[in-house]
Amino acid sequence: PDGQIKYVLVSPDDNWRPHEQPPETLDLDLLYEQGFSSIDIIRELQDDLAGQTVFVDGLDDDQQLLDCLFATSNDDPAFETARMEELFHQYDFESLLELRRDQAEHAGLALESAEENVLSLLFLARELGEID
Repeated sequence: PDGQIKYVLVSPDDNWRPHEQPPETLDLDLLYEQGFSSIDIIRELQDDLAGQTVFVDGLDDDQQLLDCLFATSNDDPAFETARMEELFHQYDFESLLELRRDQAEHAGLALESAEENVLSLLFLARELGEID
């Protein structure tokens, strides 16, 4: 709600199976060295987001990833996720992607970065009058 963006690396849980061939952009050693435990991440997510709706761009398998994360604690999220078109219901998905891309280009953001992806959505929400 205050515009603060948090991001962390997730240290793979012992029960997780690494990809047979991890994507080139995935550095498993980095995840093990600098990642946080799923329990710590879940605790912070629950504290920060309880009772809220978290809007996602819908391009990734966000719900599947959350389910995987929360399965490590046999817990359910205390928050809901919804695709961005539920927030910006007057626009279709393709139009929102184009508007977000324009916002990102204008601000010099790289949408490949998780933090800058979120920032672009915040800029879009401000531009469309959904937040101050």
